[in-house]
Amino acid sequence: MITIEKPAPMYHPPLPMAVKSVPVEWKILTPDTMEEYLNDLKAGEAPVNAWYSLTTKGYENLSNNVAQVQRYIQQVLSIVEYYRETDKAKEEDNEQTD
Repeated sequence: MITIEKPAPMYHPPLPMAVKSVPVEWKILTPDTMEEYLNDLKAGEAPVNAWYSLTTKGYENLSNNVAQVQRYIQQVLSIVEYYRETDKAKEEDNEQTD
């Protein structure tokens, strides 16, 4: 009796769902448009909004951070693809030797 040991097949879970971004509304407030908004607000003609702001450097940093996340994801996906292809090639070699 001959026993042939075969490694268990490599499980490759599916990749997560793609990121679905939602639109972001950007509004640039200058001193003139801010004054206009405040006048409209006092007159009851504008919605009450909370405003967030970024400095130019802060926006640049945010943009760089998003670019770094994109780069990281692309590199991780490349690594995953490499190992999937490597395992696929090994499985094909094992099937051919059987």
